[in-house]
Amino acid sequence: MTEPAQHVAVRLDEATIARVEALVPHLPSGRHEATRSDVMRLLITDGLVRVEKDPRLLRTMMTDSC
Repeated sequence: MTEPAQHVAVRLDEATIARVEALVPHLPSGRHEATRSDVMRLLITDGLVRVEKDPRLLRTMMTDSC
């Protein structure tokens, strides 16, 4: 049996929310209409996979975002 999902909240500036919102129409949805939460979930899980393969990416990401 799978564990129930844990909920996490994040605060994002309006520009970042707009960028996420712009991706919603590009997400194929089979069961329901795609949401910002669906996009965020994919971005986080894909980002985790990439960083877990090469943790040095975190340093690059921090440098690029400053």
